[in-house]
Amino acid sequence: MVMFGHPNALAAYLVLVLGLGLGLILYYSLRQRQSESPEAAKQTSGKWQQILVYLGTFACLLGIFASGSRNGLLVAISQLLVFGLFTKASRVVLGLGAIGIVGLIAAVIRLGIGGRSLLAIDWSSDPRIGVWKFGLELLSQRPWLGWGLGNFKLQYPPGLIPEYQYIAHPHNFWLLLAVEAGIPVMILLTLWVGKICYLSVRQLITTPFNTPHQAVLLIYLLAFWGCVAFALFDVTFYDARINTMNWVLLTALYTLSRDAGSLDRSRTKEDIGQASV
Repeated sequence: MVMFGHPNALAAYLVLVLGLGLGLILYYSLRQRQSESPEAAKQTSGKWQQILVYLGTFACLLGIFASGSRNGLLVAISQLLVFGLFTKASRVVLGLGAIGIVGLIAAVIRLGIGGRSLLAIDWSSDPRIGVWKFGLELLSQRPWLGWGLGNFKLQYPPGLIPEYQYIAHPHNFWLLLAVEAGIPVMILLTLWVGKICYLSVRQLITTPFNTPHQAVLLIYLLAFWGCVAFALFDVTFYDARINTMNWVLLTALYTLSRDAGSLDRSRTKEDIGQASV
């Protein structure tokens, strides 16, 4: 609360760091596997660095649990599952991911999330449902140009949702953008960001996953997936630190996918040249 002001903002930050940490774990694992000797492996990675990465990454799981954020918990579990799909060859790393998932689920069953109950009635009475309905009503009135950036909170009538006199956003990034800036702007931004993510995912899937370069790509994809998934149920870009990290991650994905595309084109030209010879 001292650093972020709200538990959900803390959880949104931690899922970004969790994605980066999981990718670094895999990166170190691949570098060790490709080292020519145990001495080289120690020189390139460093045991103490790996220990700090492991501790920092799994400390994020504790922080997400303690924040009481259901969104953060669901995103963290999805990150661990994706991480597990790309670590079949490493039993130790895969086992650590499984331990993290089991530990989170066990803690939730026993304690809720950070002491917060997860009864079915709590999910059905979530204020997000009412806020989404109100957001859709605003969108139906001005679908093309929206109500203006920052005006959702001004349109919300105090007390519309019981016990909530003030709500700043509809707890969904795409609904907020459509309501305030219009559907065309929301679609254009989604297509632009979606293209970058599509090229990155395609690069990750279509090339053999056995190089540190691929691990670096997975690092940023896991972290940015935390941004996208969290935005389905909350809006945290008002925090400048989280907003900046999201843009940096997107920039990294764009750079890696562009470099990979240039490398593929150069390889294709070489193949054509060899075939003609």
